[in-house]
Amino acid sequence: MPLPLLNKRRLRQLIAWLALTGVVVVVADLGVGCYYATQINSGGLQVKHEPDEFKLTVETAGDSQVTLRHMGGGDKEDAEIDALWGVETATGYGRAGKVLARGNGTVTREFALLDGTLTAGQAARLDRHAFPPDPQKALGFAFEEVTYGSPLGPMPAWHIGGPSDIWAIFVHGVNGRRSEALRMLRPVVESGAQALVIGYRNDEGAPADPSGKYQYGRTEWQDVEAAAHYARSKGARRIVLVGYSMGGGIVVSFMRNSLLASDVSALVLDAPMLEFGATVDLAGRRRNLPAVVTGTAKWMTAVRYGVDWGALDYLQDAGKLKTPILLIHGDADTRVPIETSEALARLLPDTVQFERFSGAQHVGAWNSDRERYERTVREFLVKVLGQG
Repeated sequence: MPLPLLNKRRLRQLIAWLALTGVVVVVADLGVGCYYATQINSGGLQVKHEPDEFKLTVETAGDSQVTLRHMGGGDKEDAEIDALWGVETATGYGRAGKVLARGNGTVTREFALLDGTLTAGQAARLDRHAFPPDPQKALGFAFEEVTYGSPLGPMPAWHIGGPSDIWAIFVHGVNGRRSEALRMLRPVVESGAQALVIGYRNDEGAPADPSGKYQYGRTEWQDVEAAAHYARSKGARRIVLVGYSMGGGIVVSFMRNSLLASDVSALVLDAPMLEFGATVDLAGRRRNLPAVVTGTAKWMTAVRYGVDWGALDYLQDAGKLKTPILLIHGDADTRVPIETSEALARLLPDTVQFERFSGAQHVGAWNSDRERYERTVREFLVKVLGQG
């Protein structure tokens, strides 16, 4: 039976409305996806060496306490988190510990001066690395500034020497610095290893990647390989690779690609970025973006900026790893999803020692529980290397 004329008109209107709605949804998806793709590029791919921001003010500084004034927002959150932080000013460096009191825009914490002086009225910043950026000042370790030859040219490194034929090579994270290694340096050296804390392509003072962007392990692994060749030329017989955040992805990429992978006796991974796509997904969820929009953004990033998401998924063949792994991750990490570390631990239950740190932020496990962190690293290395 034919539909009445009115119903046909309404049906045509409904179809037109649905078509228009679909166009609007697609346009909105493409628009927001395009915007997020530019953010992925600017926030994750572009190389930026911006000066540190000193957003806090030292209200008072004594032998055992410091009072800092913050500006609210993220500054307040960081200043009041109960973890170890470095406090840096133009004239000195100290370490803030337990929160003792909170005031109107201020926080008072336990404090120890490590270098120079801090005085009231100075601008200050918090530093997650928590040590002056010098192994001698930070830990009393004599060190040498060296360079190693990479495919792009000479790269800087710190070398902490010793009689051992075991060398630990430290690889920092994206936009990071060599000082990231200082929190783990003591237990590594005490385990009997020499240390080589490397800079690599796109670092300040180092050659740039030909792409001009961070590659999240696709090319940077070659610099780690060059550092391993350098260590071997200086007498290394066994190598430990330590990677933080993106540095963890670089380390696993080295294990995937390098002919020297068989020389590696152990891996230590701290909040490793094992799947760049999962990191972008987490950032999208934190922006309350629908998964379809994040997916569109990732597709646009691949087209516009050449990101090969599959090549940056180091979990897809991680089951082939045979090297003992100490895997450390904080469950309050809002940058690299802990789920990727959990997935690696499930893939390699007999190879991975997974240490979850409750309440720890991104690469903040040491800061949240220094004693456990250093003990865990030391015991793992003694166990797998037979040193100490």
